[in-house]
This record gives sequence, structure tokens and C-alpha cells, in this order.
Amino acid sequence: MKFQNYLTGLLALALSLGLSACNKPAAQQSAGSTADTTHTTASAVTEQVSLQAIGMHCDNCVQSIQGTVAKLDGVESVNADFQSGVVNVSFNPQQINAQQISAEIESLGFKVPGVVGSPEAEAALAEHAAAQATDQGEAADRSAEDAGEADHSEPSADGESAG
Repeated sequence: MKFQNYLTGLLALALSLGLSACNKPAAQQSAGSTADTTHTTASAVTEQVSLQAIGMHCDNCVQSIQGTVAKLDGVESVNADFQSGVVNVSFNPQQINAQQISAEIESLGFKVPGVVGSPEAEAALAEHAAAQATDQGEAADRSAEDAGEADHSEPSADGESAG
């Protein structure tokens, strides 16, 4: 019962505080509105960009990019994903731009051909995928050759294959 009375009193206090805030004189309300507008304006200057980064292949790559980009003046948040190769960055364009962020990522050894979905990024992804397929095909060919050489090795003195 005491707890119920406590909750009722707490609710009444919250309501009275909320109502008294609504009854502020117009000058106080507009001062509050200005603060809200300033906050909105501050968040309105935030831009977001999704950059395609080629060469990320593990969590260490992600941590390297996120740690470096997060330290740049004007960067509010950064999130990288090595599986998609996408780096999402929220930043203040009055302090930094997407090209500067790209340059910083490239300084770490990654290729940043552009914004996700741009013709440059799509072409670079296709080129990267083709290069990976070629590399994997060559590796498979080498493995097959190595396996073939093992099958055709000379028998040893005891008559068994030396491979």
C-alpha cells in the first residue's frame, strides 16, 4: 500500500511539473524553442557518407579504419564492415569532407574508389572481384599441378611413391 501511495505521489509530481512547463510565459517558451532550433540546426549540419573501401578482410582492418577515422576533427561516428567493404561516416561538412575521409582511409592502405553505388565504386568492385577470381583460379591450378606431381612421383627403393 505504501508503495502504491508512493507511485501515485510520484506520478502527481511528474504531471504537475509537466503542466507547469506548458504554462511558461511566451518569452520563456521562445527561449526554449531557440535552444531546440539551435540543436536541430547543429544536427542538420551533419552529413552521412557510405564509402566503398576495397581491401578490408578482417576485424583488424575494421578497427584500423574506425580508430583512425574517428580521430579526425569533424567526424561524429564511423562504422566499417569488412564483409561489404562499406564505411559509413557521419561528419560535420564545415570541418571535414568525404574526400578528406577517403584520403585518410587510403593512407592506411585501402582503396576508396568512391561512394557506395557510384559508377567508380561499382567498377572498382567488379575489377576487384575479377582479380580475386583469377587469383583463386591460379591457386586452384597450382594445387592441381602440385597434386598431379605428387601422383607421378618416382617410386622409392622400397617400391612406394616418394611423394
